[in-house]
Amino acid sequence: MNPELLIDIARLIRKYPPEVWEDLTDLLHRPELRERVLYLAREMSKLSHQARAGLERNAARAEDDIVFRRALLLDQIRTDLETRRGSEVRDYARSLGMGFDKSTTKEVLISRILKMLAAKDVEEIERVRTPTLFSRPVREDYERWGELIMGKKTKPKR
Repeated sequence: MNPELLIDIARLIRKYPPEVWEDLTDLLHRPELRERVLYLAREMSKLSHQARAGLERNAARAEDDIVFRRALLLDQIRTDLETRRGSEVRDYARSLGMGFDKSTTKEVLISRILKMLAAKDVEEIERVRTPTLFSRPVREDYERWGELIMGKKTKPKR
């Protein structure tokens, strides 16, 4: 018999007075009650199986959520990098510690970045995907810096 089950039964024994256990013993001598107790034990076994199967499904669902989140992040990074200039993509690759030469095209570099990020866990991808890099194009930063340096505002684009 499972020792943990025996411990739980021992807790029940401590919880109830001896009279309750004597009544149960008397009732178990009756065949109809014994059948009900056996039925109850079988049903509890079925419920235990169902509960554990549900936990396995929840774990699988959680894994699916992680895979989906990783795919979504990588797609967002790809979309953002494709809108960037080559120099910005190279700067981002350098910030990730990637090596490349001058002949590496923007498309190849994006592919290598995404391949490297795909091997990381979701938290790491989110960490290296800094909001300042992906929040808006650097061109807007340059325009803002120009406004600050020159002391004048550029006209809003329509």
